Amino acid sequence: MSFYETLILTVPHLTDEEQDQIAADYTAVIEGQKGTIRNVDKWGKRVLAYPINKINEGVYTLIEFTGDGKVVLELDRKLKINENVMRHIVVNQDHDIKLRERAEAKAKKKQRPVKVEVEAPTVESTPAPETKEEA
Repeated sequence: MSFYETLILTVPHLTDEEQDQIAADYTAVIEGQKGTIRNVDKWGKRVLAYPINKINEGVYTLIEFTGDGKVVLELDRKLKINENVMRHIVVNQDHDIKLRERAEAKAKKKQRPVKVEVEAPTVESTPAPETKEEA
C-alpha cells in the first residue's frame, strides 16, 4: 500500500451540496477499490492563475488516501469522465517520503562527532612579596 494524494479542481458554479457529493463520490471510488481515506480537505473557491475554458475560479478539494495502483487507475479514469472536474492530479507521496528519509540519513552520515579538546586555563603564579621580620 502506498500513500497518495489527489487534488481535484471543479467548476465554481456548483452548490456546496454538489461539491460535497463529488468529494463523496471519489472517496467511494477509492474505498470501492480497497483503498483507505486518510483525509479530505476542502480548500474552497480560489482564483485561478489563468483561465480554463474561460472560467477564472475553481473549487479545490484535496483527498489523501492509501491504496495500490488499481485505485489510482480507477480514480483517474473516473475523474477524466466527469465534466464538472476541470483539472486533477494524483501524486504518490511515497517517493517524497523516501527522498526525505534518504536526505536525513545522508545528513546524519556527514555529521561526524567532533572532538573538542579543552585546554586547562593557565594560572600564572606570581611570587609572594618578601616580608622582613624584625627581631
